[in-house]
Amino acid sequence: MAYSGGKVFYDFPQCPITMEFADQSQVCIYVSFRLFGADGYKFRAKLLDYGYKLKSKSNSLVAENNFESMTNGKVSIYKYALKNGGYSVCKITEGQAFMFEFYRSNH
Repeated sequence: MAYSGGKVFYDFPQCPITMEFADQSQVCIYVSFRLFGADGYKFRAKLLDYGYKLKSKSNSLVAENNFESMTNGKVSIYKYALKNGGYSVCKITEGQAFMFEFYRSNH
């Protein structure tokens, strides 16, 4: 769909997805997407079923719709231990929608 600032934007049927790739190896290092309502709750439940564990949760001011409005929301960090070391991290920002961001971390 588009490319900007090192990120590739795809328009999949359920929702648009943003991916960032490592320069040399073309390995995806970051994925983000937004789900609304029941779809967001269901996806979070699937993460827990898969084995992601809640590591932190806080209230936060969340920017919506390209910073057109601000709302009170929650930010939760979930982690899943990878077999080859490190963690798959899922940051979920809850506002008018669920914003899921996935990346890898060593801690």
